[in-house]
Amino acid sequence: MEKIKPGLYQHNKGQLYKVLAVARSVQDQEPRIVFQELLGDYDTWILPLSEWEKRFTPFNSERAQLYIDKVGLMLLNNGKILMTRPKGRNAFYFPGGPREKGESDIQCLVRKIKQELGVDIDVSSAQHYGTFTAQAHGQAPGVLVKVICYRANCKGRLRADSIAEFAWLGYNNRESITPVAKLVFDELYYKGLIGD
Repeated sequence: MEKIKPGLYQHNKGQLYKVLAVARSVQDQEPRIVFQELLGDYDTWILPLSEWEKRFTPFNSERAQLYIDKVGLMLLNNGKILMTRPKGRNAFYFPGGPREKGESDIQCLVRKIKQELGVDIDVSSAQHYGTFTAQAHGQAPGVLVKVICYRANCKGRLRADSIAEFAWLGYNNRESITPVAKLVFDELYYKGLIGD
C-alpha cells in the first residue's frame, strides 16, 4: 500500500480532489481518507482507504491538460479581501496574474498590481502565504490553475486601470469568486482573517 499524503489526487473520471488527512475509524481501525472536492460546493468527504485506492491516483501536473501558473495578492482590510474582476469575466479573481519569462514571483506581483490597480507593492512587506490549485474558472474540465499567494502592503490609491472593477469581499461573496479563490476564502474564514 502506497502511503497517502495530503495533496492533490485525481479521480479516475478526471476530477481533482485535495486530501486533507488520513484518519482511522474508532470501530475497526481501518484507515479513512478525508478529502475535499475542488468544484461545486467544495464539500469534504471521508472514504475507506480500500475504496480510495480503487478510484484515485496522485495528481501529476506534468500530465495535466493545462496548468496555468499565477501569482496573486492577498490584501486584507477590516475583515475583507481585495478582489478584481477582469473585463469580460463574471467572477472575481485575486489581483495578479501569470509571470513573464524570467520574472520572479515578486517582480510579477509588482508589475501586475501596478497594471491592474495603479498602486505599488511595498516589496519589503511581501510574504508568501500559500499555494493553491483548483479547476481554472471558465476553462474546460482538467484545465487547472495554481495561484501562489502573497500578502503585502500597497502604496497609492486603488483604481481599476486594466480591469472591469475591484471590490472588498467577505465570505458572503463566496459564490462570486473563482474556484481557487474559494479554497483561500475558506481557509481565511476559518482562521478568522476574513468575516462575512
